[in-house]
Amino acid sequence: MKVFGEELGAIGRWYIALPPLALIGFLVGLFVLAAAGQSRLNADNHEVYESQLRQQALSEFASLITDAETGQRGYLLCRRSIRRSTACAMSMRHPKTARRRCASYGY
Repeated sequence: MKVFGEELGAIGRWYIALPPLALIGFLVGLFVLAAAGQSRLNADNHEVYESQLRQQALSEFASLITDAETGQRGYLLCRRSIRRSTACAMSMRHPKTARRRCASYGY
């Protein structure tokens, strides 16, 4: 086989074919690693999303507890219900918040 006017033996074909094959193999390997990394990134993103849902549900629940404590403290100090509208709204939101909190943990 002649390449650029020089005679290559039987092994000379490998010198021509090997670099493009190695380059193609390297590029395929890069794409496989990138796809594996992307799937791992998607799985981690899903876990972060679930964690944020749990954090939001727990924040709402803590807010309800704080509102209840504040209303109770106001009632004990003044002997009148200052935050009646907040207490009513809280009692209406509580079952929904409890359901969201349980759903975020998969119960």
